Amino acid sequence: ALQEEGARKFIITSLVDLGCLPSVRTFYNGSCYEIATNFTFAYNLAMEQSLANLASAIDISYVWFDLTGFLRMRMNNPEKY
Repeated sequence: ALQEEGARKFIITSLVDLGCLPSVRTFYNGSCYEIATNFTFAYNLAMEQSLANLASAIDISYVWFDLTGFLRMRMNNPEKY
């Protein structure tokens, strides 16, 4: 629908790490839930691959923003931010 209206450039963000959401960490003594983290990683990898295939099949370009990595850097090194 967007492409039919002329949209050609997109910014796509990764899914945030579901295993490290504050509400999830509450149930795991402050730790991330590994199964959900693994799901998030697999989903983001599949999404990146699907976007690459889509971009080559139709006339679009996109920027992939790794939101999970962006947030993880800040969580692991809060003193830098």
